[in-house]
Amino acid sequence: MCLLGNNALDAKAGFTDTDWESVQVKRAMMKSARKVAVLTISEKLNASMRFKIAALNEIDYLVTELDPNDAALQSYADSSILVL
Repeated sequence: MCLLGNNALDAKAGFTDTDWESVQVKRAMMKSARKVAVLTISEKLNASMRFKIAALNEIDYLVTELDPNDAALQSYADSSILVL
């Protein structure tokens, strides 16, 4: 399992960042893993940055401080991500 922190996650734009090198490293890490978990604070949800790391369907788990049933997580729960 690959555990990744993030700078921006959006239901439409996906998992994004501003640093090209970090994006390449995260893509490689995801490619070598069977499962991917993105860890984020709620302030980084519904935000997007310049470079795309992955689409939501490439992420298996979303871990945040919010309750999994929080309305702010609904668009992620509606995708293929398991919200924890």
